[in-house]
Amino acid sequence: RMVVVLDRLKSVETALLTYDYLQCSLRACDVATSSEYRRAFNGYYRMRQRPQTWYDRFFSILERDKRSDAVAFRSVLEEILRETGRLEASFGSKLVATIDANLPVWDQHVLGNLGLKAPSWSRDTERRLQRCVELYSSIWSWSSRAIQLDGFGEWRSRFDCRFPRFRHFTDIKKLDLLLWQSRQADDAGRRALRAASRT
Repeated sequence: RMVVVLDRLKSVETALLTYDYLQCSLRACDVATSSEYRRAFNGYYRMRQRPQTWYDRFFSILERDKRSDAVAFRSVLEEILRETGRLEASFGSKLVATIDANLPVWDQHVLGNLGLKAPSWSRDTERRLQRCVELYSSIWSWSSRAIQLDGFGEWRSRFDCRFPRFRHFTDIKKLDLLLWQSRQADDAGRRALRAASRT
């Protein structure tokens, strides 16, 4: 299975190069005004179909907080909601994970593999926000445990051997890439992932 995932990553190596560019350039340019950075970010994270004002606010927050030592998912979520009127759990997680690459991203494949579901739409925005915070905490807790497992150690070694120019990626990012190209775990894999999240 790991060989298949590595082959898939090799076929989309340009995405790894884009991610590396985003991380290396974050503090080297003004991301609020750099069209090159914003275009790369939007493409990599598929941030499409938003009004221009939404993008302006998002990248202004990223620029302002990019040197923060304690960026908080909830605070970012609340500010995006306040500024744009949208509760953006996935994009909020990508903002904080760009600032701190040891934080995970909110992803439908991660949620699915952990047996979790994004909160359904509701008029009670505060309740939805709180549920998003709880789910992100679950993703973070599981990710922190998963990178300690022997199986992840084998994945890390294979990734570093196959992609030596990207060996500096954090373990959390390497886990994210594994899940991204694994897409869906089989039943046995899903049970193992859930068990890991509870230990």
